Amino acid sequence: MFRAAGPFRSRVEPLRILIASTPVEDVAELSGRTGWPVRFCGLMNPDYWERIRTDHQGAQLEYCKFLSTDDLQAAIGGCSAVLVTRKWV
Repeated sequence: MFRAAGPFRSRVEPLRILIASTPVEDVAELSGRTGWPVRFCGLMNPDYWERIRTDHQGAQLEYCKFLSTDDLQAAIGGCSAVLVTRKWV
């Protein structure tokens, strides 16, 4: 696992990640292993989201649903990283 050292360390912690699309299993696993909180934005089947939550109970996951442009920009602005799965690109 990558951890910043030296003067940059305080700039990257705590890590907040915004996920712009799905699928989310790998990212939920990452959150569970690292303890990093993760937000998911976009449309997602409620049954699929519940399965993710059940399968990754130790993960810090938040589902923001579909956000307006202003709300999405605000969410991205507070994140350390943004991940987009290539399925949707």
